[in-house]
Amino acid sequence: MGLKDKFNKLKKLKPYIPRFKITLKVKKITLTYDILWIIGLIVIFVSYMGFVYDTIERTIPFSAQGFIYERNLGDQFILEGIVAAIFLFLGALGLFFLYMGTRYLYVRNRALFYFGLGMTFIIISVVIIYWMFTLKLPENYLALQ
Repeated sequence: MGLKDKFNKLKKLKPYIPRFKITLKVKKITLTYDILWIIGLIVIFVSYMGFVYDTIERTIPFSAQGFIYERNLGDQFILEGIVAAIFLFLGALGLFFLYMGTRYLYVRNRALFYFGLGMTFIIISVVIIYWMFTLKLPENYLALQ
């Protein structure tokens, strides 16, 4: 038996190495597409309502005179930010309905319904936001320009 044969015999022998099998059962957390949309919409809503401004300035929710901080562009109530955010979302929903109306061009009644609903939401939101903004302008704002 030569050296080469001994080497081949050693090659075939495998030492016993104890192997421990550790299994961890961890459930995989997956966020579905819908949950991500909801989280995104909440983040956008909070940014629309001016949450960062409200927390830094420590504003009050509303006053006895109303929910709009009148004649001052630099301040807002918490309720004013929430109402403005709701109407901004209503306008965005109107744009979404306009888009849905273009998807159903071959079904005329459905397309007209979506188009009418979208235009109604957009007009309502623009009018209310414009009204809120005019209440915030100082009385002689245009004269100062």
